[in-house]
Amino acid sequence: MATEMNRLGTLPRALLVVALVVGAAFVGLTLANLAPDVAEPPPSPSPPSSTASPSPHATPVPSAVLSSALDLLDCDGTPNPFGDLVENHMRPRGGPTPQAIFEYWIAGQGSLGNAWGVPVSGYEAPVLDGDRYLFIYRVANEVKVVIVISPRVAELARGIDGLVAPQPYATDEVQMCDGAEYGSAAEWGMGERVWADAEGWILADWPGPDHCGWQAARSLDIPDPLPFWGSFFSGSTYWADPTGVLPTGELAEPGSEPYDGDVLLPADATNSGYRHEDLELWFVPDGRAVYIVWPDHVELWPARDLGCS
Repeated sequence: MATEMNRLGTLPRALLVVALVVGAAFVGLTLANLAPDVAEPPPSPSPPSSTASPSPHATPVPSAVLSSALDLLDCDGTPNPFGDLVENHMRPRGGPTPQAIFEYWIAGQGSLGNAWGVPVSGYEAPVLDGDRYLFIYRVANEVKVVIVISPRVAELARGIDGLVAPQPYATDEVQMCDGAEYGSAAEWGMGERVWADAEGWILADWPGPDHCGWQAARSLDIPDPLPFWGSFFSGSTYWADPTGVLPTGELAEPGSEPYDGDVLLPADATNSGYRHEDLELWFVPDGRAVYIVWPDHVELWPARDLGCS
């Protein structure tokens, strides 16, 4: 009975709501007929191109967009946990403008692109979020790296000119996806060769370190499991040594074969799906070597656990 009374009690209120809506519509139509004509507002300007080079003119966005650059990432795997506020991993680098700091910091001063291992090119024009400048790297319109430069820790920063005086801006935060997601166009500026599969995951091989005299050799890390590199590498490293610059007698396992620049592809080898231009990367089940298949020959790269200090 109480439920029936409650349902009946709602009828007058429903009729009142209908009357108010009809009345509001009538008043709105009357005012519209009395008001002068107003031109339609112009369309909003298009956002900056994702392929644009970094520019000193940042595109502003509302300051409430994000509390951390991590919120902007579009990672297919787990974001790299090494990404964080800059002072948690390194001393921030300061300078007169965000653009100057970005260009200095991204160059890496001879390390792997920079101490964070992110690509050195392909970033958009900076986006302004409050007093933070966001330099964004995308792959297929998905955000994979965000570098933030702001005044927040500028007083702690050593300047790009080497001075320790207070700076107006400094590197603030870096957030990034796993390196496997950086796309076939990724560049670290280290003579890398990037391999990509049909899904867009990548690998890269690099020249050996020059401070050990190994720059004529090349190394390729294969993570286990593929495709993600992980913040701490787990897998095997394979080496090409065409001129014999690497130490001898340090193959990964007894019985492993040394590098060979012209071999037959084993019958049990399988195509990994990773390619660099017209080169193919092939695996074998025991993991003791990988094979680089060229149009006219095949290279054997053995697994080797080498250290260079």
